Amino acid sequence: MPYRVLASILCAGSLLAQDWALQAASPRPPAAHDAAMAFDAGRTHMVWFGGATSYAAWPPSVLAQTWVQDATGWSQRTPAATPPARQRHVMAYVPSLQAVVLFGGIDGNGSPLNDIWWYDGTNWQTQYSSNAPPGRADAAVLADGGITVFGGWSPTLGHLADLWSWSQWTGWSPGPITNAPPPRRGAAIARMTRPAPAPVYWETVTVLHGGRNDAQIFDDTWQLSYQWSQIPGTGGPARHGHSLATHPTRNQLFLTGGTSPTGPTQDLWRFDGTRWYVVPTATLPTAVVNPTVAMDPRDGSLLRVGGGVGSPANGVGDSVWRFQQPFGDVDYAGSWCTALPVTGELYAMPAARGATWQTWMYVNSGHFMQYAIFAVGFDDTDWNGVPLPMSLLPLGLPCQLRVDPVVTPMAPIQFGTFGSQCSYELPIPDVPALYGIELFAQGFLGDVAGIHVASRRARVVVW
Repeated sequence: MPYRVLASILCAGSLLAQDWALQAASPRPPAAHDAAMAFDAGRTHMVWFGGATSYAAWPPSVLAQTWVQDATGWSQRTPAATPPARQRHVMAYVPSLQAVVLFGGIDGNGSPLNDIWWYDGTNWQTQYSSNAPPGRADAAVLADGGITVFGGWSPTLGHLADLWSWSQWTGWSPGPITNAPPPRRGAAIARMTRPAPAPVYWETVTVLHGGRNDAQIFDDTWQLSYQWSQIPGTGGPARHGHSLATHPTRNQLFLTGGTSPTGPTQDLWRFDGTRWYVVPTATLPTAVVNPTVAMDPRDGSLLRVGGGVGSPANGVGDSVWRFQQPFGDVDYAGSWCTALPVTGELYAMPAARGATWQTWMYVNSGHFMQYAIFAVGFDDTDWNGVPLPMSLLPLGLPCQLRVDPVVTPMAPIQFGTFGSQCSYELPIPDVPALYGIELFAQGFLGDVAGIHVASRRARVVVW
């Protein structure tokens, strides 16, 4: 039965509801590359700082401006204290500090920095640490109880592969280096939750991808859990100077920006904990070098600001692009109904290319059904010329049919102590044309006397 659904999906065409969009933002941060940006979850605004205004000059011409983007747009702030001007630094929001933390970079003399600053929404503050790591640029950073920093580059030490953690209480401490990735700069690091074997089921891991040294641009993906280990066969892109962002409601990472072996990039990738997938987009942002990118958890979008433009990239842009994914959480319509004294529900998992989509139902109160039917299709507005939803009262059910079924597979019933449950699985191939396709499902349970239970309708969008 799944093959009929898959054939229909491949013929349905993509439904890219949303895409990259150029934002007409004015005012906005100045034209710059290698700035840093992070979302302040406590104050629900984006914070942008620093960057360089040219690729042609060395030492670089760097900025010390602080900009904030909130619901009203961008505005420049004038804090009483501010970090020295810099580029190629890193920033991350630390919940325990309720502030955006900044580390490192290169100043206007071309010297690497190792200072820590944090922005509390009004002013920048700093803390001196005698045990701070060597100054560096192009490190990778993520937030935990403080911040964790990996690698980077120094004109005196070259490419680095060390790991350091900082908090406002304990200062700096070195992390594990067992089996560390090769030294590199311009890598990206993020934390995600992914499925794990029983009895754990879910695990949180730190993921690092890409970067470069003087000889090559890396396409490898690593995980850190007490020690480093490389994740084989992920199929990720060779990239440096890119960003990794964790989607706020999905167990996925998104990669965008950066430079490949052939130059600046425009593409977008996602990582599910095992493999990388290209995210097809109808619109491509301008290819730039070292833009500033961050995930905006207010709507699950990616925000990209500035970057180096031109060929060679000696110009600098100030464009603001936003990518809004056309997928969201699973949504439901209608309600569960039955003439029996039972309770139950239908649930669906998110649908992703290269993975198996699952939806399942259950009923309790001791009623054991004999069969289950899943109505799976691509439309919830029309069935054979009849508008949906359509009454199911002829079946004795006080609710509605809400799916135009392409397939109605029977699913095996599993009996428990208190009732019945069943599930339906649909493997979805890794075909770019499937991105954005809507899938709808509704479930029915019955026995030899007829159908006694109908579920609500679930809707997912393939990503």
